[in-house]
Amino acid sequence: MADMRGIDLNLLIVLDALLDERSVTRAAARLGYTQPTISGMLVRLRDLFGDPLFVRTQRGVLPTPRAEALASPLKQFLADGRRLIGQDVFDPATAELTFAISTNDYMQHALVVPFIEVLRGEAAKIRLAIKPPIIAGLADALARGDVDLAVTIPDFVMSDLPSRLLYREHYVAAVRPEHPLAKSRTISLESFCSYDHVLVSPTGGSFEGPADEELARIQRRRTVRYSVPSFLLCRSCSRSTI
Repeated sequence: MADMRGIDLNLLIVLDALLDERSVTRAAARLGYTQPTISGMLVRLRDLFGDPLFVRTQRGVLPTPRAEALASPLKQFLADGRRLIGQDVFDPATAELTFAISTNDYMQHALVVPFIEVLRGEAAKIRLAIKPPIIAGLADALARGDVDLAVTIPDFVMSDLPSRLLYREHYVAAVRPEHPLAKSRTISLESFCSYDHVLVSPTGGSFEGPADEELARIQRRRTVRYSVPSFLLCRSCSRSTI
């Protein structure tokens, strides 16, 4: 087997151009080299393959049988090389792919629905699978290809995974229209803690979340009466709580 380490791959590009153009002058113009440079590289090609490769004629150069035999595998080799080092161009208008996104029902409403509207206009052939939020084992799910993207809160972001902040939100208290606090523009901490609360627990069944951790730091505590797995159910339960 020939030792590839000493081969100048530019020689193969020159050989391909000579096979196509059948002219040293045209090959030089195509590659941006001078004619003497192409002639010098042809000498090196003859040494590499142990064959004259081309014979001069009045109309240019004529490939030898050895050079003719090299033409097809050489083009395949160069095409494979270009694909190896090149970057695929993503065209959303023609792409036919399926993406899976893991996120909760609130972010589905806030982000995914507007995103789908954009997809329908700019990437109509792309399919989108919306999956429930994954908390435990998210890294493994991404590695297996079960999901391609997870939209979650910073508390659940893992430092070893690439991530990007999409937006920031303000903390608000949601109450039913008939609630005593419904007409209040501000809520004191005492009032906030005095009412029953609904907690959305992504992992299921927890009665403590980030808000409770912050309250604990200032030695305060609220009463979480209901723990629900989704924001849709949270809305229903809030009719009897804060």
